[in-house]
Amino acid sequence: MLDSLHASFDRALRDAGNAMLDRYGQWRSRRYDPKETIVVACTGRGGSTWLAQLIASAPGHHILWEQLHWKSNPEAEDAGFGTPTYIPRGAEAPDRRAFVRAILSGQTLPHAINSARYFRPYDLVRLRAYVAKLVTANMLLPWMVDTFGTRAVFMIRHPCAVVSSQLVHGEWDEVGPEFCRHERLFDERPHLRALHERLDTREGILAFNWAVQNLVPLSAPSPQPWLTTTYEDLVTDGIREAERIFDYLAVPVPSDVRDKLHTPSATTVEGSNVAKGKSRLTGWRERLSAPQVERILSVVHDAGITAYSDALMPDHAHLPID
Repeated sequence: MLDSLHASFDRALRDAGNAMLDRYGQWRSRRYDPKETIVVACTGRGGSTWLAQLIASAPGHHILWEQLHWKSNPEAEDAGFGTPTYIPRGAEAPDRRAFVRAILSGQTLPHAINSARYFRPYDLVRLRAYVAKLVTANMLLPWMVDTFGTRAVFMIRHPCAVVSSQLVHGEWDEVGPEFCRHERLFDERPHLRALHERLDTREGILAFNWAVQNLVPLSAPSPQPWLTTTYEDLVTDGIREAERIFDYLAVPVPSDVRDKLHTPSATTVEGSNVAKGKSRLTGWRERLSAPQVERILSVVHDAGITAYSDALMPDHAHLPID
């Protein structure tokens, strides 16, 4: 009986809080330009939470949590999103444009702040900019930045590290061949269709999913209207890379940035090297077999991304980083 009362009270409190967030979000959106929003685009298990929390540590910045993902925002699927989605540059897509504008303007706060871990009321009240963390937006990043003029930080992480993390995380069990079939993109890049048709291993499918999501922003013509960074650079040269990111964003570097760089993200998996305080870069070498690594890199290279090998660090000559 007591547990039931507690549960009812918690639901009532949550409903009241969501109603307040909804009213605030609607009111604030009328006074907020979506181009002020900072987009953090990265594949799942690529370090997006860590990077978003780093950027949102600046005063007056607040995270919007995965508003193009069906699990965080049920309305995303009805709007044609929910999973990684390709929208080419120059596409009109008026319905999708309206939906993304609402997200970038903070009109979906009850969905965007679904955990106390990411809720900072003081920064929400003195809001300067939202930080939209999105793991399903890589393939629409060029369209989004062109359409809304947002600042964006695109981060890429070693495919072996991402695939290794996804294999043990569990939520990527849903990623099969159909999940990473993107007909419009395949029509533009026929080699991806051919590669997709011969996928026959779990790690190969996840590597292809990584590749198609990163190929779109990586192959955008220079100069690219966003900043590209790598997880590996943020790990090995964090202060310099953080300064580069905040300089691009025209935001003062937070005084506690060094501590933030060494703080595991809210989505760190228990048992991972990060959680154990071990090297953030070597975990995939301990978990993947040599044949798995070879299969992952073969798919990635065949897709057209050549910046990664069995080395821990990327070849920066093959990445659009100034």
